[in-house]
Amino acid sequence: MINSINTKSPFFYEGFMMFLCGFLVFSPISSRISLEILKLPLALPELLFIPFYFFLKKKFDVTINMKIFIKGCYLIIFLLAISFLVDNFRVPSILSTVRGYFYMLLVFSMFINKKVTNIYYILFISLGSVVGWLFFSITSLSMLINSISNKPSAVYGNMITLSLVMSIPIMFKKKKYIIIAFVSGLLLSLSTGTRRQIIIYLISFVLSLLMTIKLSIKSAIKVLFSIIAFNYLLMFFLPLANQQLYNISPILHKRIFVKTEQLIIGQENVSDNIRKNAFSEFVESYEKYIIPRGFVSKRTMADPSTGKYMDSPFYEIFYTFGLFGGLFILSLLFGRLYFHLKNYYFRKVNESGVCVVSIVTIFVLIMVEGSFLNWSYITPCTGFVLARVFSSNNLITL
Repeated sequence: MINSINTKSPFFYEGFMMFLCGFLVFSPISSRISLEILKLPLALPELLFIPFYFFLKKKFDVTINMKIFIKGCYLIIFLLAISFLVDNFRVPSILSTVRGYFYMLLVFSMFINKKVTNIYYILFISLGSVVGWLFFSITSLSMLINSISNKPSAVYGNMITLSLVMSIPIMFKKKKYIIIAFVSGLLLSLSTGTRRQIIIYLISFVLSLLMTIKLSIKSAIKVLFSIIAFNYLLMFFLPLANQQLYNISPILHKRIFVKTEQLIIGQENVSDNIRKNAFSEFVESYEKYIIPRGFVSKRTMADPSTGKYMDSPFYEIFYTFGLFGGLFILSLLFGRLYFHLKNYYFRKVNESGVCVVSIVTIFVLIMVEGSFLNWSYITPCTGFVLARVFSSNNLITL
C-alpha cells in the first residue's frame, strides 16, 4: 500500500514545534541542557521530550505494535542475561547501552508500516536536529577561540537526521529546502571537525541527487552544468575557508582539511590506522564472535578498550548478536535495499528513495561511527529510520 500524503507546508506553529523538538531533543543541545543547565548526572533527552509528546501524538499515530515490541523486549532481556553471565563489562555500562536499544525498539514498533500524514513533519524535526548540532558546534568553537574551553574541538551529533535532511528535500522535490539542507550541511562540515560527518553529508546529498536524475540529454546537460558550477564554487571558496579556519582554530583545520587531504591522497593517519587494524583484527579472530555475548560498554572514558565499539561499530553488532546474528541483520538490510531500489524506480515511491539513502548511511556508520546505536538523543531517530526501512505499507509518495 502506498501512502499519498499532504505535501503542503504545515502552519507556522506546527512547523516551529517540530523544528524546536528536533533542536532541543534530538541534537547535542539536549546533552548540554541536561548536564550544564539542569545539572543532571546524565544526559536525559527524554525529559526534554515530555512537553512535545502531547503535541506530537496529535500529528502522528504513536500506538505501539505490541507484537513487535514484546518480541523485541524478549530479545533485549535475553541479550541482557547473556551480558551478565559473560561479565565483561560493569552493570551500569551495560544498562547505558540497553537504554539506547530500548528507545530504538520503542520507536521502531511505533512507526513500522504506519501512515505519516505530512512529510514536512519529519523534515522539520530533522532540520531542527541538524541546526541544533550546528548551533552546538559554533558555540563550542567560539568557546575554544575565546579560550573558555580547552576540550577537543570535534563535535558529534545526529548523523541519522543529517542524512534525512539531505535526502527528503531532494526526493520530494522541495527546492527551497534543498538549498537550506546544502548550506546547513556545509556550515556543519566547517564547524564540527569530524570527517565522518562530511562523509555522511556528501554521500546523502550526492546519492539523493544521482537517484533523481532521469536518463536524458537534457538531464545530462543539467548534471554537467551543476558539476562545473559546483567545482568553480569549490575552487573559489575552499582556499578562503582553508585559510580562515586555520586562523580561527588550527586544531579544527587539521581535523577537517589536513586529515581529509591525507584520506584523498591515500596517506593514512592514526585514526585511519586504528580502524584498519580493527577490521583486520576482527577478520583474524572472527571465531571469538560466533556466539552472542550480549551488550557492550560504550562508556569510553570509564571503561578501557571500549573505543573500538564507537569507532568501528561492526564490532558491537557481531559481539552482541554473534557472527551469524550479525550477518543475518546485514542480510536483512541488503534485502530491504533491494526492495526500496525496486520500489523507487519501478513504483515511483518517493520515501523508498529516502530509505535507500538511509540504508547506505547506516552501512557507512556501521564501519566508522557508533553513536547511532548508543546516544539516547539519536537512537529514537535510528528506530524511526529502521521502521520506515522495514515498512512495506504506507510508504510516503507524492
